[in-house]
Amino acid sequence: MNSTTRAGGKTHAGTRYRILFTCLTLAWMLFIFCMSSADKEDSGAQSGAVCEWICKTFIEDYAQLPPARQMELQRRISFPVRKGAHLTEYTILGVLLTLTVSAWDKPAKKTPAETETQAVSGIRTGTAVTVLVIGFFYAVSDEVHQLFVAGRAGQPRDVLIDTAGVLLGIFLCGIFKKKRPEASGAGRKYQAHSTCNTGVLNSY
Repeated sequence: MNSTTRAGGKTHAGTRYRILFTCLTLAWMLFIFCMSSADKEDSGAQSGAVCEWICKTFIEDYAQLPPARQMELQRRISFPVRKGAHLTEYTILGVLLTLTVSAWDKPAKKTPAETETQAVSGIRTGTAVTVLVIGFFYAVSDEVHQLFVAGRAGQPRDVLIDTAGVLLGIFLCGIFKKKRPEASGAGRKYQAHSTCNTGVLNSY
């Protein structure tokens, strides 16, 4: 296989990844939009179902408690459950945005400072900033959207939680990316060793 064929294969694979990650990101953004479109009653029913499942799973003899006590326990965990849902949604969005931006990114020559930063985070500074900006503005638009949904309200606090989720997604991608070069480096060494052995055999 010549270098031109290999380059063509990499380009084709890169295009497929770009399309895949872009579609997944847009689909997840649509999912978040749909969740935010639920009115107060539907949203409350969704979080209530999650709270009830958590109580049934982790509280012993929950089913034997009086209904008033059950409702009190559900109300106690409702706030962290709802905010945890925000964080989870936007952590996933942060991961998907990082994959998408990285797939489309064509990095220029890195400065020593940028190389050092990437060595710590695992993600290029430009990529991380782009993802964070997109995630922040989408979180703002999400809260503005809820202002027009019956019974819902836009909360600046939720924007901060959502942005923290995006940062967490970037961080998770960075951890994964930092671990990959170790395996990739071992693979490259094996490939180079195999190529060298093949050349030696062919020389006889």
